[in-house]
Amino acid sequence: MNIFLDTNILYADPFFSSSFYELLLKCSVDKKIAILIPDICLNELYFKLTSKEKVLVNEIKQKVNELNRLTSIDYPELDIDFKFFEKKIKSFYEQKISDQIFCKLNHTSNAFEENLEKAIKGTPPFFTDKKEEFRDSLIWSIIRDYANNQPRTQNYFITANYRDFWNHDKTDIHTSLRQESSHIVIVDSVKKIFDLETSLVDYKKSHEFLKWLNNQKIDLYAIQKAINLYIWNRVVDLIDRKIKNFPINKFKPEHEMGFIVPELAKENLVLNKIEKVSAIDDFGVFEVSSSLKFQGKLHYPNYDKGDFSNFETLSLIAKIILTLSYDKEQLFKPVFTDLKDIELE
Repeated sequence: MNIFLDTNILYADPFFSSSFYELLLKCSVDKKIAILIPDICLNELYFKLTSKEKVLVNEIKQKVNELNRLTSIDYPELDIDFKFFEKKIKSFYEQKISDQIFCKLNHTSNAFEENLEKAIKGTPPFFTDKKEEFRDSLIWSIIRDYANNQPRTQNYFITANYRDFWNHDKTDIHTSLRQESSHIVIVDSVKKIFDLETSLVDYKKSHEFLKWLNNQKIDLYAIQKAINLYIWNRVVDLIDRKIKNFPINKFKPEHEMGFIVPELAKENLVLNKIEKVSAIDDFGVFEVSSSLKFQGKLHYPNYDKGDFSNFETLSLIAKIILTLSYDKEQLFKPVFTDLKDIELE
């Protein structure tokens, strides 16, 4: 999933410190999404933030001078290094780009030529003679070209620039821009992404559930104990039935007949991660994706001679989905267990 961020979205929370911005950042770190930022937006962000800093500092200095006149107290003026903040904000984004958490999209010379022609003809987003529209049109060209080259990927463009990118009703991209790309969904806030996209809704719930577990002073080890305590026999039974129904050539194509006898060890059931959460409050219902490594003896006997001794040992992995519930009275209680697949290690 690609998520393109406009300057106004970055400006609202440049260091991604609020809850939904922080969550968006975590999604990118976990490779759930790709955060893509046109280079024009980054340069504009740096300029706007440093300019705003200077304005605020000047306002503070004026207030200090006014206070000194009123009180006859010599309050010290602020001594601020403007370069320090500029370096800090650039360092934040450059590090995220270096860590591949953000991806910077560079404009091309072709984009300049295309948008110069649009400016001359007054093609949207050139609705007036304001020079900002040239910049916004370049931003659109960068995002449009990237999205059109990845038509099978869900592409979201987050922007609150209603004048230049949205239609009159603020329900979709402007009609003229929609004609240039049918692969972009436009939204006006980071929060809206977590309302619309199912996978991110699940990710948000999982993130909140981990915080809830922490508040309840429950760690993943407690869930692991619950799995071992309540579900072990169920898992063993699932694996046994699944293996009996699998054709041997799923594992060893050269053997058409035979059977596998699993040799399971309880301590090998390893909790990987919480996948989905369906409720968070005084109780929780959530899915855990786990894997179980086990040995299996692949027998390929000579039935005519009654010889069942010919076998080899396989290392297998069972992918298990466990649904557990939690409440303060019963702690962890199994709801549902499903064996997704078995494969060779």
